[in-house]
Amino acid sequence: MTTTDHPEVPEGNDRLGHGGVDDAEELELGIEPSGGDEVVVLPWSLMLQRRVAGHVERSPRKAWIILAASLLGVFTASFTITVLTVSLGEIAFDLGSTKSILTWAVTGPSLAMAVLGPIGGKMSDRYGARRVYLISISGVAVFSAAAVVAWSAPTLIVARLIGASLGAAAGPAALSMINRSFPPERRAQALGYWSLVGAGAPVFGVVIGGPLVDAFGWRWIFILQTPIAIVAVVIGFLVLPHSGRGDRHPFDIAGSALLAFGVGFILVALNRGPEMGWTHPLVLFGFIGGPLLLLWFARVESQT
Repeated sequence: MTTTDHPEVPEGNDRLGHGGVDDAEELELGIEPSGGDEVVVLPWSLMLQRRVAGHVERSPRKAWIILAASLLGVFTASFTITVLTVSLGEIAFDLGSTKSILTWAVTGPSLAMAVLGPIGGKMSDRYGARRVYLISISGVAVFSAAAVVAWSAPTLIVARLIGASLGAAAGPAALSMINRSFPPERRAQALGYWSLVGAGAPVFGVVIGGPLVDAFGWRWIFILQTPIAIVAVVIGFLVLPHSGRGDRHPFDIAGSALLAFGVGFILVALNRGPEMGWTHPLVLFGFIGGPLLLLWFARVESQT
């Protein structure tokens, strides 16, 4: 029987595998180390992500690919914010509720997006924009599916509110990735597209909301949103760059809470004023308490 002796591996290079492929490359390619007892098993999803990310990294259109991928998520999170506005009466009848109560299915998400957006930006800086973006759009997908099966007004409102609260971070996270991907001379153009999608998606929702509900029913809005959000998560996972963690300072819980409640009080007062009356105690409380909280927020931030 003929045997073949393997050449000795020089000391200090004992982690080299067959053909000079080290462990890092084996992990990247999913190769089993030669002569070892352990098999390196890399999830196929991670292997696919590394391969696609490598192609994107080498592409001359890299920045534009990142822009398109991130804006898909921003659009998905934003276009249903106002889409129910023209169909509240039909939804209220279907769920055995009133139009006044169902108004919160639109007001709640709008408030959440406005109030929690700045907090999403801080979280992107601290925990990494890609991570925050993927969690945000994943939450949108989950709670869009929950809205599809909502059986009452409260369940629909809660699903919409939580989905919008998570989706609020998508815009700031996308902005962070776009800023890092484009050179200064092209950044203004890219940010213009970001602004267009962020502002245009709710308008698009109002335009398509009525015809879509008339033709198929209101649940189809979320039936369509769910797979789009899933596609946005998959594409984002494959092509968006890892950014790592930035700011290591403790998360500013007090400042974030003051900002959220201050803006929220004012928005609630503006939203409920026409219906409840501008002298209603709740409306007056919002107009007085909101600015006071924002002044407190400014003082806290100036001392940090």
